[in-house]
Amino acid sequence: MSTIQLYEDCVLKYAHTCGTTTPPGPTGPTGPTGPTGPTAPPPTTGCTDSFDPSRDADWNPMTSTRAFPTTPIYAQDARGTSIRFMADRAAYPNGIQIDANDQHGGPDDLKKVVISRCPHSDVPIGPAAVASVPNLAKFYLKWGGANSAFESVIVDGEYLYVNFWAEDKVPGHRVEVQLTAFVR
Repeated sequence: MSTIQLYEDCVLKYAHTCGTTTPPGPTGPTGPTGPTGPTAPPPTTGCTDSFDPSRDADWNPMTSTRAFPTTPIYAQDARGTSIRFMADRAAYPNGIQIDANDQHGGPDDLKKVVISRCPHSDVPIGPAAVASVPNLAKFYLKWGGANSAFESVIVDGEYLYVNFWAEDKVPGHRVEVQLTAFVR
């Protein structure tokens, strides 16, 4: 069996596995997900680094009001860690609030957290998508319009990355994060 996939602006619009009895049709946030499933994200283009399933985390489907991952994920080098998620307008019709939390962080655990279109990137999707914090960062993502000082614009179906690392980028300086998404 082989799978046919059609992408538009790096967003999967259509997928069908040949030889199945399921008729072809559109796919998206409600379809199967996972790194090998038909809605796996396309390779990132224009990015200088790639998502690494052995060290990064895939937050798909993105669940609300429950910490992800259930135990904190760590970053301990200059490359940091990426958490990938797909912007799903059906699940979050008024936008998404993401809280990045570190319950154990102290003043020496300053971390940089960036929401980006590329894994391990420090280029935010908007001015409100970057923070340097010891404990808690809040990000507000909205559908359409323009970026503001408090909100960043996202597109339905696009894959985004919450990237984080120790602000000082000292090798071995380990920082942690857990994410929670809220319907706005």
